[in-house]
Amino acid sequence: MNPSPSHDKLSRDQVAEATVRYLDHDLEGDDLARLGAALRDDPESLRMFDEISGQAFALSEPGEAALTAERPSRVVEKKSSPFRVTPASVAGFGLAAALAILLVVRSSPESVPTPPPAPVPELATVSVTGGAARILLPGDDELSRRIGPDESAPLHEGDRLRMFHPEATAEVVYADGSELTFNGWTEAVFEMSPQGGKRVQVISGQVSADITRQPEGMPVVLDTPTSTIEVLGTTLQVAASDSRTRLAVNSGRVALIRHADGSRVEVGAGKQADTGRDSDEPLSVGDLPPLPDEWILDFQSGLLDGWQCGKWIPEEDAVLAHPNLENGFNYYSISAPNAWGQGHHSHFQVFSDSVLYLTYKMERPDDFMLMLNLRATPDSVRKHGGNAFYEKRDWHENLEADAWRTARIPLSDFNKFGKRKYRTNEADLSGLGVYQIYLTTQRRDRGLHVKEIRLTREPVEAKNSP
Repeated sequence: MNPSPSHDKLSRDQVAEATVRYLDHDLEGDDLARLGAALRDDPESLRMFDEISGQAFALSEPGEAALTAERPSRVVEKKSSPFRVTPASVAGFGLAAALAILLVVRSSPESVPTPPPAPVPELATVSVTGGAARILLPGDDELSRRIGPDESAPLHEGDRLRMFHPEATAEVVYADGSELTFNGWTEAVFEMSPQGGKRVQVISGQVSADITRQPEGMPVVLDTPTSTIEVLGTTLQVAASDSRTRLAVNSGRVALIRHADGSRVEVGAGKQADTGRDSDEPLSVGDLPPLPDEWILDFQSGLLDGWQCGKWIPEEDAVLAHPNLENGFNYYSISAPNAWGQGHHSHFQVFSDSVLYLTYKMERPDDFMLMLNLRATPDSVRKHGGNAFYEKRDWHENLEADAWRTARIPLSDFNKFGKRKYRTNEADLSGLGVYQIYLTTQRRDRGLHVKEIRLTREPVEAKNSP
């Protein structure tokens, strides 16, 4: 850009170019000051700024959202305070598109001149694997941008992260190396404390944290609807709902403060605490329970309490992959109860010789996805949980329609872990706890039935043999 002297009025083209650079976070110093002056002194320049900002957001919406209800229904024009759009949300929106928009813009004499807002601090970076998430702009449930699988974006103060699919995993990394991992249906708002520390409102869902040592007097604060958790440096997991908070600590020590009465407890390594809204309820700390290494799930008596998705077929003692829109499942899926969300650590713990047996049939044979939702334990090789996917295809070969078969799947053969830096040929799940199992043919109805899921331990010598 060849900026005009400060006493000269910016031309239409210069305002358009400066606005696009501002939306790309590429406008600084004198150029930023000139744009601010134009927006203060010239209603036409402000109108152009608002229109380009709104159109940039509208053009940034990529593809179909995982849930239609999450798509913004309108683009709000904020005349008194132009909203911020980050570089990820204006990808592909160049100067030519901005100038084209100006050809169809009509003047709006009621615009009130205001300078562009001060830059909003960038707090962390979020990376999404599996499923999708949205970042809602501060103070508005309608303006949002989609973050799809394998995409990253900056998080700014006041941003709200909303995840709306069981496959979704989002990893939030701060500059000091502290990491938060969110799984499944989770919503959180990212802030700074008055002292400059990290603060996250965990509105609902599940989050694991690996927090580096924080400066004295500046703990990481996780706020849930019922409690406040103060962390100076540790690994932990939190499950939050409107009525309860469940905390498990793998290493280090954290403080849990109940909102109802200010009661406070210290929770150390290998311990857990559970609290709700009732101040008469005892606030105590207990040991993390040992997890079983064998587990079986069948359907002879129907579906378990808290069953997430799938339709019981009593004449077959089986469950059919089916959408459950009430629980947010819009794919043909089977999902066992979420043990973590129900107040249990996990269904079982994974060992190097753990083997999963899956008895199933398909009316219209094709491949389908098997995913495990995992969380850390004090015995974990990894400090985080996440989503692990089984991607080997030989178990789908030579399928006969409507015929039962049993697949043997060593858990050591899982070859994709739902976090960027853990995407290896073999994902070591040793020590992790499995709190949910998820199978899906996505949007294709293949008539997937499951009769039994069984976990046991045995020497992992044989290859997967359906």
